[in-house]
Amino acid sequence: MHHDKQIAQVNKEKLKPEIIMDYNRTKSGVDTMDYMTENYTVARTSVRWPLTIFYPLMNIGGINSQTIYEANTKNKISRL
Repeated sequence: MHHDKQIAQVNKEKLKPEIIMDYNRTKSGVDTMDYMTENYTVARTSVRWPLTIFYPLMNIGGINSQTIYEANTKNKISRL
């Protein structure tokens, strides 16, 4: 990993720091989660701040439980 602010240069090519490469490899997870929770959500309109935190956590928990179930049983859950 790079701990300084320089970009390594090899044969006049600039190499990206490892931390940026790690970010680019994993950034699609948020997009995937947003896509999966877009149509099926437990969220409701609320002015109470604890509920605005609770509803997205429930959405993520639902997706996680579906993923774990499918991995353990090898059964695919169809989404209506």
